[in-house]
Amino acid sequence: MGRFPRRYRHYRLGINPRGDIVGSYCDGLPCGASLNTNHGFLLNEGDFASFDFPGARFTRAFSINPRGDIAGTYQDFNGRKHGFLIRRDKDEVGDGNND
Repeated sequence: MGRFPRRYRHYRLGINPRGDIVGSYCDGLPCGASLNTNHGFLLNEGDFASFDFPGARFTRAFSINPRGDIAGTYQDFNGRKHGFLIRRDKDEVGDGNND
């Protein structure tokens, strides 16, 4: 965790009752799903954590529940879109194909 990085655009897409915020940001121009410049983030008590889903070209976190589970989408290098769920209380990441 650390400070919010230099970015060109950021989108705050979800917040839970504890004030945790999730979303996505772009750290290079041009921004877009076809590039490796979009990442997910979690902002928790002022600490920033960036993440990329393994094998993803584009990651976007769009929801966080009261427990801290994060849901989002990513695009793989073949252009296929997927959904994911990162469970806070377990060391596991679930992947669901959106095709």
